[in-house]
Amino acid sequence: MTTNFPARRNELQGQMMRLGRELPGPPTSYHVHDSLTAGATHAEVMETLGVAALEQFESERK
Repeated sequence: MTTNFPARRNELQGQMMRLGRELPGPPTSYHVHDSLTAGATHAEVMETLGVAALEQFESERK
């Protein structure tokens, strides 16, 4: 199985942009900043954003 990484990256980037537009309240960047300030690691924040994007993507496929 071969993965087209540039295309996959673009797809995920689009999902994150759409997720950011659809979230109510302050932009996602504020939440990321506050999480990092509270002690979350970069890896933890990235994992959380990845899960959010995946859940958004999966909900749209149903």
